[in-house]
Amino acid sequence: MEKTSRQYHVYRRVFAGIGWACIILAVLCMLAVIVSFLLLGLGKGDPVLVGWLCGGSAGGAVACGGLGFLFMRRSFFFERAETDAEERADSEDSYFIGEGTLATFGKDALRIHRAPAARGKDKTILVPYDQMRIFSVCMRRAPREKGEWCVALEIPARYLLKEGKVKKDDPPMLVEADGKPRIYASMKKYGLSVLGELPPFAREDGEERTEKFTRLKKFVLPDRAKRRRALIFCVLGLALAAGGIGASFWQLTVGALLSVMGIYLAGRSAVSYVRSCRVFSVYREGIFLKERNAQDSVFLKWEEFGRLTRTEDGETLRAECPYGSYDFPCPAGAYEWLSEQFPDQCGA
Repeated sequence: MEKTSRQYHVYRRVFAGIGWACIILAVLCMLAVIVSFLLLGLGKGDPVLVGWLCGGSAGGAVACGGLGFLFMRRSFFFERAETDAEERADSEDSYFIGEGTLATFGKDALRIHRAPAARGKDKTILVPYDQMRIFSVCMRRAPREKGEWCVALEIPARYLLKEGKVKKDDPPMLVEADGKPRIYASMKKYGLSVLGELPPFAREDGEERTEKFTRLKKFVLPDRAKRRRALIFCVLGLALAAGGIGASFWQLTVGALLSVMGIYLAGRSAVSYVRSCRVFSVYREGIFLKERNAQDSVFLKWEEFGRLTRTEDGETLRAECPYGSYDFPCPAGAYEWLSEQFPDQCGA
């Protein structure tokens, strides 16, 4: 018996709550480890008791952190199951394309409408298939075959914008749905043409590609302002930690608290200093921009875009894909090197 979206919602909330509780306990255990180290270094308290406290806190941090990760991962699973159950409650060919909005594949047209559980007045829009294009896209955050699959639906603006706000030269609009196996089965059922790369489960061979990509060149673009700020806070953190050690001879509790705050600030600032840069890399298989936040990183395979051009100001590389464009920073000498190594992919 299949569970309802409401049941999955309850499971998701329970597992997420337990996961956050474990994460908070792990943080508290780590603070206890730092305080224990300070007590050992200052020779305060019974060394055996403090040693046991340090070891127990370290074990608790590892255990709670691991459990927190597992429970949060399970909550994400139930979140996806909840969404899928909501879609199937409407139709086996329905998929979310936005908050409370479903796209349902039919025989002759795509039907866009409000989800049954969503609030507000329902308005149905029918988009004939000959008026739209469908793209299969793999959003890669790292230079590898594995990524997040999605289906992008290119729909004329007149179908999605309100009357009176549509202009004749408005470009088509893109709406996105998760690239789950069910949506590819729906498109195949209605004989729809899908452009772009297909996921393994939708290809005839069905094989997962695991080839390692080869990096040819790397360009580092440091963010000097962020690095300067991170260095200042790192120095302040070390000074605070040193002051806390000195204050411990006067008041142990105050000194330990200041030391913990200083060590945390210094460590966080050191990590921020290292990560305060962008890295533009060229691979034999494509181009990769590594951002400070891994979720913002982008890898594009050569076959995903037509040409790689440089903007007039010389600061941006633009990769034109059939469904849109991506802008990459253009480090000094990068475009010249790319033009020599990949002449067929570069230029107007």
